[in-house]
This record gives sequence, C-alpha cells and structure tokens, in this order.
Amino acid sequence: MSKPPFWRTYQNQKDLVDAIRSIVNPQPFDTEFSAPLISDFILERHYFCRHRSLRPTAFKKTREDSPYRFYGEFQSFGWHPVSWRKCVQLPPSARDILCRALRDRTLVSKSNYRRRHPICEACGQSPAVEVHHAEPTFNALVESVLAVTTLAEQESALATWDWFRTEAFSIPDTHVLAVRFDQLHARARLQALCRCCHNLTKSSTTEAKRSGES
Repeated sequence: MSKPPFWRTYQNQKDLVDAIRSIVNPQPFDTEFSAPLISDFILERHYFCRHRSLRPTAFKKTREDSPYRFYGEFQSFGWHPVSWRKCVQLPPSARDILCRALRDRTLVSKSNYRRRHPICEACGQSPAVEVHHAEPTFNALVESVLAVTTLAEQESALATWDWFRTEAFSIPDTHVLAVRFDQLHARARLQALCRCCHNLTKSSTTEAKRSGES
C-alpha cells in the first residue's frame, strides 16, 4: 500500500520545503510577491491561521531576522509576520491549544505548592524541583472539563485568541471553560518531587498508558 503524500502532491516534507524555498529565496528583500502555494499552505497548516480561515494574499522578506523575517498580507488586518516553516510540522488541534492554555493556568498554584513543600514528598530527602498532579492526573482533569463543555463553548474560548499579543494564548478567567477547570483543579492533589522521583513517575505513567492501549 503506497504512503499518502505529505501535503497535496508533495510526497514528503523535503519536497515541499524545497519547493517553497525555490519561490522565497530568489525574492529580493522588502519586495512584495505572491505565491498561491504558500498562501494555501499557511491557510491549511499554520497553527493560528487554520483556526481563523486566514489566507495571506502576498508576502515579503525583511532583514529583521536571519536569514529573513517572513511577512504575509492579510485582507482583514494587513501585514503580519507569519512563518511558513512552522507549518511543516503537524499543526496543533483546537484541543491541543486549549490543553496548553489550561496547563499554563496551573503554573502559579504549582509554584506556590513547591515553595510550601521544598523537600520531595516521595523520597523525603532531595529538594523538590517539580510538582505534578498526583490525583487526578492533569490529563484526567482536562478530559473531565472537556466532557461537560460544548463545542460552541470551546470555540468561544479560542475566539479570544489574539494573534497580535506576544503573550501565550490564555483562556479568560471568566470563561466557563476556565471556571470549571479551576474548580476541579482546586480539589486536585498535587505532589512535590525531586528530579529523580519525577522522572520515575513520568516513566510509570507512560508505561501505564501504553499498557492500556495494548
């Protein structure tokens, strides 16, 4: 059975990357040009543009970065930096983006917990350097929240994503998704761990997941 192409008629990443470079590299700096291939690629594969149906209509290179900074012109808001290189990797799903934002919501509470528990709670000897979700796990927390959250509610959370902000995407505190997660997370049991115990915990969790899938 033949392997499906990487994207459209391109059999692998290298073929596509070479095709894009053959378009971009000869272009002079600070000069507008069009490239339907790159426009479509960004529309379908860019981590932000694919969720907002944003298709750049023109491009230009500047000397702000090495080898260049790549800009796309968008009908709704004009020029904006956009990386075609990031599109080569599999783009995150809406679920991936929400999970990342929910994990970021735990950083402050985990940091505070580690300050209150400076010694590893597993071995009782080494300094704690990590805090993990002992019960339930973080993934279980997320699954519980998403299970009672409608698709419309998830989409409304993503709708607050502002590409013009330099900060990572975050879900507003008042959004139902954040409220439900915070309520469950407040009841979760955390555990401060040293590096060694944390790695052992990660290994056992990964092994348990593999066993469940087999």
